This record gives sequence, C-alpha cells and structure tokens, in this order.
Amino acid sequence: VGEAPWVPVNAGMHRIYLDLRADGPVRWRGTKDFNKGPMSGALVPPGTYAAALTVNGHTESQKIQVLADPRSHATPADFQAEYAFASAQLDQMSQLDAVLNRLDAMRAQANALAEVVKGGPNAAAFASARAKLDAAMDSVVAGITSNPQAIESTVRYPDMIREHLQLLQGGVEGSDQAPTAAQVEQQHVLEPEYQGALARFNAFLAGGLAGFNKNMAERGL
Repeated sequence: VGEAPWVPVNAGMHRIYLDLRADGPVRWRGTKDFNKGPMSGALVPPGTYAAALTVNGHTESQKIQVLADPRSHATPADFQAEYAFASAQLDQMSQLDAVLNRLDAMRAQANALAEVVKGGPNAAAFASARAKLDAAMDSVVAGITSNPQAIESTVRYPDMIREHLQLLQGGVEGSDQAPTAAQVEQQHVLEPEYQGALARFNAFLAGGLAGFNKNMAERGL
C-alpha cells in the first residue's frame, strides 16, 4: 500500500492537482530521503478516468479525460505497454521496500529487547544471538540495495536489484513509446536477481529469524 496523498480538510474551496500517475509504491522509510523511492506510481495512459470525493459517507465523482501530448506519435497500444512495463518495475520495487521496512522493524524490536536484558543474566547470550541476527539481516539487505548514503555515493558502489529496477523504470518513462527490445531483455535479466533477493529473505525468516526467536523464547524473552 502506498502513502496516501495529502488533501486539505479544512472548510473552503480547494484545488487538487492530479499528477497523472497511479498510486505510489511502498517506500523504504528507513533510508535517506533521496533514496526512499518514488512517491507516485506509473504515468497513466491517455483515457477516461474518474475522480471521487467521499465526505461523511457521501461520494461524488467526476470524469476526467487524459489526453496525449499532441506532439506525441505514440499509439494507444504504446502507451498501454509503457504503463504496464513501468507498473511491473514499481511493483517489484514495492515488494523489496516492504522487505526492507520489515527488516528495519525487526532491528527496532531487537534494540528494545537489548534494553530489557541489559545488565541481566541473559545479556551475554542475547549479544551473541543478536550479532548473528544482524549479520543475517545485513546479508539480505546487501542482496537488495547498495543503500547509498548520499547521491554522490551511487557512483562509488555497485548497484543492486533495487537500483537496477529504479533505473529501468525511469528509463522506460523517458519518452512516449512502448518498451524497447533492450529494456524488455533487461527486465528478463533482472528477474532472477529479484526472485533471488526475495528467496534470501524468506530463507532468513525460516532460518536465522526463527532460530533467534526460539533462542529468546527458551530464555523467557
């Protein structure tokens, strides 16, 4: 689920601009602002859409006609192919960012548990188990993203699947046309990398995380 758009709710007249894009993907909340991911979804193709406003259970809707740029030579099929392709990349980015958000939540829970055991009989055992858990999570993250800490860092570290998808999605929306053969081929090349990242996360859930939870449960934590 993407982030909800901001809409003023105070009394009076308001003008809301449609950015001509679908709902945005899940964004990685635990990284730098520039790296959190797109706020909006894929650029919608020309066609008829409906805007709906619901207040106190009452809904009003209005049709909106989205037109192609008159200078564009793209066909309706081109626009649809572009939208479908960009949406597919954004969906995969959304899945990966959901994984990164879950890992961040796990770290936060481990930090809270560290405060509970501090100075107690389980402190040493927890620290050992926590080190293994952190290493396992770091390995999953490293297979998803280079996690640049500044825009300049993107040229210093090799891109991972998250960065590859961002570049591919941005490239296909750079012009009004269907994805090129090279872009489609790149999508196929990236698919195993994407599936591998998810598989490593699922293996972590079944292995490293399950083992950590079992260890903590045996200690009453």
